[in-house]
Formats: sequence, structure tokens, C-alpha cells
Amino acid sequence: MEQSVNKISRQYKDQFKVAYLSMQGFADEEQTNLSERFFDYWPGLIEDEFHLKTGTITSWKEWLNLFNKQRGIFDTPVILLIDEFDKLHTQLINQLVSIFREMYLKRNNYYLHGLALIGVRSVLGVDNKSGSPFNIQRSMHIENLTFDEVKDMFDQYQEESKQNIEADVVKNLFEKTQGQPGLVGWFGELLTEKYNQGPDLPIDIKRWNFVYANACEIEHNNTVRNMIIKARNEFKHSIIKLFTDSNIHFSFNYDWCNYMYMHGLIGYEMVQENNQVYHVCRFSSPFIQTCLYSAFVGEIKENQDRSMVALEPLDTLDDVFNGPELNIPALLSRYKNYLKRMKESGEDLWKDQPRKNRIFI
Repeated sequence: MEQSVNKISRQYKDQFKVAYLSMQGFADEEQTNLSERFFDYWPGLIEDEFHLKTGTITSWKEWLNLFNKQRGIFDTPVILLIDEFDKLHTQLINQLVSIFREMYLKRNNYYLHGLALIGVRSVLGVDNKSGSPFNIQRSMHIENLTFDEVKDMFDQYQEESKQNIEADVVKNLFEKTQGQPGLVGWFGELLTEKYNQGPDLPIDIKRWNFVYANACEIEHNNTVRNMIIKARNEFKHSIIKLFTDSNIHFSFNYDWCNYMYMHGLIGYEMVQENNQVYHVCRFSSPFIQTCLYSAFVGEIKENQDRSMVALEPLDTLDDVFNGPELNIPALLSRYKNYLKRMKESGEDLWKDQPRKNRIFI
């Protein structure tokens, strides 16, 4: 994002004032006085990025006037890139996008020239009874990195550092993150910086397994922590259900699907069956699935007690299918474990099943 700001600044020089703002630091857990707390937060952002004083803001009209050509604080057109916009409460999102639309419709009166709201899928269908106030938007979906793109990043590192990275490390990293840019970059830092044993030693699969275990259990990541916090909201039961049911229907028309997708917790997979096409929910990546499982393991186990599943939620059956032949002993081990869990829960697997002495020919 900073690269985009710098590129615009270099290309247009003094023609525009460009700033990258983040709502990450705005805490809106409290549901009261949202506007007042936002007015207190905004001046610091403007002063840090533009080195301008806004004065005390007490109303949305005063906030709007900051960009007014006659009464505002700017003297050249402004381009704002606002990240983490979805962190704001829906009430604030409604208010802000309405004001941004007003500035657009009366753009000759305001210095706001361009606006990018980042990570805000919900803005397109903002919860506003009068309809979306932001019907002038152009939405851009940022895809995850492909395997080739991730591989190219690590190839560049190897070329610059002369340190070898085994191909399986890159393969595993991509599979666990599904190319999510923030996670790819984070794991890259852990591998090449924090847990790097030295440029003379290759980064092998053993080192990857060590780093991955730490990332799942003891490494702090703001993105992951935020995802877990989001998962603890009113839709928690839906996330827990995903661990015991792999065929939950996905649709953006479902509030919980839209919410969880927007916050990077789930994705979807298309299924074709009996000449019909539908979509089912999937976790956004195995790493996120593992982190959520660790956060909700107690409640997931409780849910399993009510509805026994054949496999443990994080069992990918890799040792069963990844060999040259089907690993029957490993599969039977799963089945024995399933029977054991059924017995421990008090379930009788053979209840109401026909016995030999009840079979008549």
C-alpha cells in the first residue's frame, strides 16, 4: 500500500496529497458514542499523514467541512486510501460512505479527489434501509497469490541471499496458506529471519515443520488474532458446525457466510451433483482452520459428542492416500479410533442392527 502512495506521489508530485490511513487502531467494541470516539480518533490520523491540524471535531458537518474548498484545511486535491475500513461499526460505515457520496456528487466543492476503501466487501451492500449510499463504487477483488507467484518470491530470495530453500517448503507453505498474501509474507519472515539458522544452512522441510508448529501455537499474528475475535461473535455456532459437516451450503445471501467470507475465515467450493451446481463452505486455508480449531476445541468436542464424526476435524488422511498405494492399516486405525470414541460416548453402533439369530431365509 505504501508503494502505491509513493508511486502516485512520484508520478504526480505536488498535484495531489496522498495518504494511507488505517482504521486498525480504532477500537469500536463499545457500542456507545461511536461518532464522538471517531471524531477524537480522526485528527491524529490527519496530523500524522498530512501534518495539518483539524481542530476539535464535534459533528459530521464539521468532519465534512475538513475537505471543503472554502472552509477546509486542504489547498490541493486529496487521495485517501483507507485500510481496515470493515473494522468500523456498521453505523459508522453507513455514515461515512454517505458523506463520501455527497462529496462525490458535489465534487466541485470538495478537495477529495480519489478514495479507496480496502478490505470492505460489506460496503457494496451496506446495511442501510434507504439502500446502498455507495452506488458509484468500482469493486476490485484481490485474488490470493498463485503457487507460481509464491514460488517466484522465494526464488528471488534465494537468488539474492544465496540460501537454498527446499521445494517442499514452498509447496507446504502454499498449501497451508492457500496463497493468502499476508500469511505468505508472515511465514516468509519467520522462515528467512526469525527462525533462520544462517545463510549457509538450507531451509528444509524439518525447519518448515518447526516454524509451522510455532506459528500455530506460540507466534502472535494480528491478522490471525483478529480472525479469531471475529469468529467469536454471534455466528460462532456456524463456524463450529463447519468442523463436523463438510456439506454446509454457501451463499452470500446468508449473513453469516457473507460476514465470515469478508473477514477471511471461509471460502467456498463449487460442487456438481446430479446435474445440479451448488456451493459449499470451506475454511479459507488449513492454517486458519487449525488456529480456529485450537481456539474452539472444547466447544467442537462438545459438538462432536452430540454428533459423532468418523474423523478428527483436522485429519487430512495424508498418510492414507499420499503413498503409491492405499494405506489400509492407517485407514483401519481411523476406524478403530472411531469405534472407540463411539463406545466411550455410550453409543451402541450395533443397536437395532440384525443379529445372526434374527436372520430368516
